[in-house]
Amino acid sequence: MPRTRPSSNPRRGYAEAIAEEETLSKQIEEEESKLILVETDEGESDYGNTLSSMESSQRTLDWSDVSAEFERYSVMSWAELVDDTIESREPGHALHMHEKLSSPSRKRSKAESQKRHEDRQVKAQKKREQMQDKKNRKLKVLHEKIEEVRKWKDYLLTKKKDQLDVKQKRAEEMRQRQLQMVVKKAQEEEAKANEIAFINSLEASNKRHDILARHQGHEARYNDIMEERQRKNEEKAAKEEAVQERKKHLEEARLAKMEAIQKHRKNQEEKMLQMRDQREMAREMAAKEKARDREERMSALQAAQQAKEEEMQKKIQQRHDETRRRHSQLMEQKREKAIELSMLRHYRTSDVAPQQKPYTKKKFCSLCNVLIPSEVYLLSHLRGRKHREIILEKNKGISMTEEEMENFALKSVVEASSGQSDPKELAEKERQRACKKRARKLRQRMALRGKEYENNLPSKLQVPDSQHKAKLQKSVKDINKYLQQQSGASVWDKVKVSALDRALGEISRVMEKRDQVDQIALRCFGGLSTLSRVILLIDTTNHAKTHPVPIKTLCNAATAFRLTCRNCYDNCQYILYSSKLAPVVELLMHQLNVNSEPEADSSKDADVSKTSRVNPLVGCLLQLLTSILHCLIRQKRTITNTDSGKSTSSAKQKQADTFDQWASDIIGYIVTCGIVDQLAEYLNSVQGPIDTDKSTADFLQHSLGLLATMTRFSASTLKSPTDLFLSHKEDSTSLLMTLRATGLAGIISLLYGILLHGGTPARGSTAAPPELPEHTLSVVSTGIKMLSSVASIDLHLLQGAMGAEGISLEFRHIATYLIWYCSHFTECSDMLHEVILIVGYFSLQNTDNQMLIQSGHTPTLLQQLCSLPFQYFSDPKLKEVLFPSLICCCYGNMENKIILEQEMSCSLLVTFLEEKLQEQTRNELLPTAASAREANCQWLFRSTGKSQNPPAFSR
Repeated sequence: MPRTRPSSNPRRGYAEAIAEEETLSKQIEEEESKLILVETDEGESDYGNTLSSMESSQRTLDWSDVSAEFERYSVMSWAELVDDTIESREPGHALHMHEKLSSPSRKRSKAESQKRHEDRQVKAQKKREQMQDKKNRKLKVLHEKIEEVRKWKDYLLTKKKDQLDVKQKRAEEMRQRQLQMVVKKAQEEEAKANEIAFINSLEASNKRHDILARHQGHEARYNDIMEERQRKNEEKAAKEEAVQERKKHLEEARLAKMEAIQKHRKNQEEKMLQMRDQREMAREMAAKEKARDREERMSALQAAQQAKEEEMQKKIQQRHDETRRRHSQLMEQKREKAIELSMLRHYRTSDVAPQQKPYTKKKFCSLCNVLIPSEVYLLSHLRGRKHREIILEKNKGISMTEEEMENFALKSVVEASSGQSDPKELAEKERQRACKKRARKLRQRMALRGKEYENNLPSKLQVPDSQHKAKLQKSVKDINKYLQQQSGASVWDKVKVSALDRALGEISRVMEKRDQVDQIALRCFGGLSTLSRVILLIDTTNHAKTHPVPIKTLCNAATAFRLTCRNCYDNCQYILYSSKLAPVVELLMHQLNVNSEPEADSSKDADVSKTSRVNPLVGCLLQLLTSILHCLIRQKRTITNTDSGKSTSSAKQKQADTFDQWASDIIGYIVTCGIVDQLAEYLNSVQGPIDTDKSTADFLQHSLGLLATMTRFSASTLKSPTDLFLSHKEDSTSLLMTLRATGLAGIISLLYGILLHGGTPARGSTAAPPELPEHTLSVVSTGIKMLSSVASIDLHLLQGAMGAEGISLEFRHIATYLIWYCSHFTECSDMLHEVILIVGYFSLQNTDNQMLIQSGHTPTLLQQLCSLPFQYFSDPKLKEVLFPSLICCCYGNMENKIILEQEMSCSLLVTFLEEKLQEQTRNELLPTAASAREANCQWLFRSTGKSQNPPAFSR
């Protein structure tokens, strides 16, 4: 047992022992590393064996002597210093010292030197032994101390281990006791539940017996009431007969009395007339006298007044004529300017981007019977093939110059009458009515299926072992408690709102870690249903601006909902099959309707844009729907790729068909509710820049994201045709029909308003476009990719919508601007590739669209494609992007082919087509090895016809 230590704390004593052990170890190392050095004066030589040669030397000077000497010199004058130096130089001193030091009497003998050396060695050996003994004794003491410290450290470790064993034993006992209490409590709860179930069953049987007895009593009372009612009806009929008799007698008496009264009244009236005639004659005589006097006075006043009025009227007429003349001049100037701006004189020779703002009063083309809403549509219509053909048809046999055709066309464009109806608007109203009917049917079907799906789910779901299990369960319970405490649609107080926000924030923080175990655990606790209840606190049937909870709280709930479903297929599938997306869609539609309603003071300013009223809740709901649909479509693609090439079982096929049916229903419900129409209306309303408006850019990004996801989701569920030119005969989702009716959901108008709101920018040889912010480029890129998704579903839909009047002109200006912009900024190469691809889709075997891309000022869109950087004509990967679009632009169109031959060498295209034909031949011979490359060039040969022969070029 080591000696006791002063420290009472085991941890502190152990630390002190370790420190002491380290200190002793260092001391031992220092002692062992010391060397025993003893001076023996072995360096002396025969020449140095002089008798105390240093004894006769001067004494050494310390710092005090030097300082005193310096002070002595500092007070002396220059002459005294010179004298002192002279006095110190004693003549012959050096010679005297040399003779003294070299005297033979100062040297020792060899024997004496040897003896002195041996004595010194003996002394040094004794001193070395003494020092070695001292070192050994000190090392022994240090080793004893360090051994004692180690024993003390082992003792402290043993004592600490014993204390830990005691604590663990006590903790185990407490744990067993707690488990026993939990088991006992569970048994008591189970007994209580059994008693409650028995009581409930007994109460149900009693209620059933009471209901049967009450029903029998009701039957008896019903029979008695019917008998009493029949008896009362008979009595009532008898009373009515008596009443009719009494009425008849009373009517006869009344008629007799009325005749007597009329006779008396007639006599009285005759007397009154006679008296009135007499009074009237007397009054007329007096009135004539007064009138004669008044007329004399009034004639004089009227003469003076008339003269004054005639003078004033002349002045007023002069001013009125002057005002009318100025007004007519001003109106004439405005009319001329309006005609010059709106009618776009010389429209065939100018290529300025027209204004997108709609007319206050629509224009009407009397030749084509077409309503024109804006300058874009006016310019597009005047340049259109249909309008030109009608002009030529109206002037048969007469050759007209371009200027004459312009004047004739401008004369045919007039202002539309107020009562003139637009066939497109009537068709749109009919389509919306049909969509509302279909939406009601889809809502009922999804509600029935969702109820059936939830009934088939097990009553108790197995909750996965999550790290945040307790935290999630507590948050869900708190939210349910707040929802139960608040009854009706009353406004919540601030305390409950803050508590609800805290619970939602806790869920969001857990879900942000992207752990699927936490996401599934929240669903098992009923968290998705709870979040749905929070989101649906807004009454979708009421368009009031006030809500029970703030919009921020609803946004937090939607964000937590989205994070719970993000990249979690199980949760997204549950949301889809349980029909919990339908209320979210209805709330989104409600908020879009509220957002689209004009403000109370917006009538004062007609230029108020909808972009200034962005609702954050709408953005959160758009993100929620986009996230769920994106997760579902990604999982479907994964399953499809896994099962491709394998024979699927009937169960898997049935499951896939069920998923497709549900997906079609939810996409169809989103479309028929009018969300796509509302988003299209919003996108069409954006007619200005969003460079400094980040919130509007985010809202547009969310809107385009939902539309793109719906398009991809619809493409995955539709039975895609094998040929690119075949359209879908059955569009169960009505998405394609809505895109066709809304002009591709207003995406082209949106891009035109964002990029070309200020007209066509100047494009010189050295001019560079102004750089766009990142969020603007993101919106533009998403819109272009959305068009590519539509083309992959139905190419004719894309070409028809983008080739329509107005939209075609907007698309040409957009594509021209984007190619010019992306050519100056290399980081936008991906967007440039998307634009090139869209141009190819746009002109693929469509003559009108092919003519559009070579119209306008130079460089035209086709010339821009031919003047891209050199790597697009040399790099094989970039050739795969550009050359198919160039072939689509010139195939079957001689004018475009001539322009293409002038701008580039067509041998590059011929070589490219020959390589693709050879590659396709190899793919047919080796389909297994080349199946991955077959799809890359398949659409190219479809675009050039079924013959698969390259188009003939003159060069």
